[in-house]
Amino acid sequence: MNGRFMISVWPKFYNTTDNYKQLDARGWMYHQAIKDSIHDWLGFMGSFYDAYSSGARHLFWQQMNSNLYEKYKQGIDAWWMDASEPNVRDCTPMWYRKALSGPTALGSSTEYFNAYSLMNANAIYNGQRSVNPNRRVFLLTRSGFAGQQRYSTASWSGDIATRWEDMRAQITAGLNYSIAGLPMWGMDQGGFCVEQRYVDAQLLFDKTKLENNDLKEWRELQTRWHQFGCFVPLYRAHGQWPLREVWNIAPENHPAYQTIVKYHRLRYRLMPYLYSMAGAVHLTNYTIMRPLIMDFNGDSAVNDIKDQWMFGPALMPCPVTEYGARSRQVYLPKQTGWFEFNTNRYYVAIR
Repeated sequence: MNGRFMISVWPKFYNTTDNYKQLDARGWMYHQAIKDSIHDWLGFMGSFYDAYSSGARHLFWQQMNSNLYEKYKQGIDAWWMDASEPNVRDCTPMWYRKALSGPTALGSSTEYFNAYSLMNANAIYNGQRSVNPNRRVFLLTRSGFAGQQRYSTASWSGDIATRWEDMRAQITAGLNYSIAGLPMWGMDQGGFCVEQRYVDAQLLFDKTKLENNDLKEWRELQTRWHQFGCFVPLYRAHGQWPLREVWNIAPENHPAYQTIVKYHRLRYRLMPYLYSMAGAVHLTNYTIMRPLIMDFNGDSAVNDIKDQWMFGPALMPCPVTEYGARSRQVYLPKQTGWFEFNTNRYYVAIR
């Protein structure tokens, strides 16, 4: 069926594996987690390789190539590089995170800690190009660093919560990330970590087909998040249970289902526009998700607008982000006129 897939590869190794032992024999593994007997959620003990060493990066790619890329070359189309902070252990104070992630081949982790995802992306990008230079590389990575776009990366904002305030926070997060010069950004659309009340509501629906207040809110939140996510560089839903396929969010006759499908189709209609913007990123250092100040910097009113942006040169998304709201105020920058997308109504901004 000519299928393609993205595979998740962590820069982490359990200390009983051959890959760990190959890297460790050359001094390319962090040891603090092993010394402290840190076990992960699966009950195994392991640590991360030192991506700051060119030799370690080369061996890391060799292991990926021999076990994955060469074996499944016709299928693997992208790499999902999770835990690239690196995340040796969740919820640890910064001093201990640094101890778990060093020392690096370049020096103290205090100085180099934040650049880990850049070095790890370097390993995979240059590794794949070395064995298959005519095929494009795509990496999805949970952390970012200045210059990481050189390695064909898109970053997402991690394991965010499924709440209205978290959805609103993603808008400002994406705008700030994009304006920093990193054009390919996305999120766990719909939120990753789910409140228990939404889980309970889904279980109730599965048994009774009743939509209680929590399920009603869940469906509206997912719908609004899809409307927002349609206009970011990387349109991608991901999260813990309840399941996120549109048919698992709501039945076909439900407004949530119909609206989400509408925005799915719109995203596909925008493909030529998206490809043009991707070309502008490559050729002219363009940024796809643009705070209004980037294009309307003569209008002081846009300086602190946090919930509208330009998606390329032609579209200004203004998503609804409050539960129960069916309208919102929109600011129209003065430098140009505006068409409303769904009605084609034209607005003249007052100068």
